[in-house]
Amino acid sequence: MSGLMRLYDLEPEQDAPPRNARHDHFAQVLVGVGLGVVGADETGRLTEVSLDGRVLRVMSQDSVARYLVEAVNAVQDAVHHRLVEQRRQQWPGTK
Repeated sequence: MSGLMRLYDLEPEQDAPPRNARHDHFAQVLVGVGLGVVGADETGRLTEVSLDGRVLRVMSQDSVARYLVEAVNAVQDAVHHRLVEQRRQQWPGTK
C-alpha cells in the first residue's frame, strides 16, 4: 500500500466528523452563487467546507475552484477583521 492509509483502517473516532462542527466557526462565508458555505476557526483554519452537489454538477471545475478560493480568502479576511475588532474592544483607544 506504499504508506497510504485506507479509510477503513482508521479508528472510529478518527473517521468520525468532529462534534459540533457547525458551532466551531469563528467566521463563516457563503461560497459564490449558492454553492455552499466555508467556515473557519480563530486561527483561520478551515472548519467546514460544505458545497451543494446539485450546483456543482452544472458548473465547470474552473468556476467552482475560483469561487472556492475566493470564499477561503474571504473567510480568512473575516477572521482577521473579527480578531482586530475584538482587540479594539479589549483595548480602547488603539487603532
